[in-house]
Amino acid sequence: MKDEYIMFASGGHAGQVFVIGLPSMRLLKSIAVFTPEPWQGYGYGASGTMNLFEEGKVGGHVVTWGDTHHPALSETAGDYDGQYLFINDKANARIAVIDLRDFETKQIVKNPIALNDHGGTMVTPDTDWIIEGGQYAAPLGAEYSSWLITPMIIAGWLHFGGSIGKPAVSFLTNPLRSSYPLLARFM
Repeated sequence: MKDEYIMFASGGHAGQVFVIGLPSMRLLKSIAVFTPEPWQGYGYGASGTMNLFEEGKVGGHVVTWGDTHHPALSETAGDYDGQYLFINDKANARIAVIDLRDFETKQIVKNPIALNDHGGTMVTPDTDWIIEGGQYAAPLGAEYSSWLITPMIIAGWLHFGGSIGKPAVSFLTNPLRSSYPLLARFM
């Protein structure tokens, strides 16, 4: 049976993305994302994968597990272009960027103002923006904070610079919603 399509399925608490052939439903690849997988050489030894976990620290700590949910494919002019896959970590408010040329995770970014997210990772028609949906409302910094006191954080940009071969991600928050959904720009 020839597979004409592939599906990217979230691995849930395993912290991975599964690539499945359709219509056969064969598992073609398990992409390591938020969880170290020594059998793939991911998260153990190789500094490149170890650095991904450093980039995605939660509360200053390296977190080596995640709850993957709702992947999104990159788009050009509103059509899937097959360049990148984005996946959110529901438990830790992180987004991972997977390069579909080699099916490897290239970046993990922690949302600095959210505790968790759900509802998926979405992209705009030209992948100018990556959108992460919040699940539970939480005050900034997980403590009470009035947005009137900290308008530069809520109404402004937060930017994470990239390095050679790694994209930069910027977040724009929306101060009018209690759950603080955010928009991330993939540059």
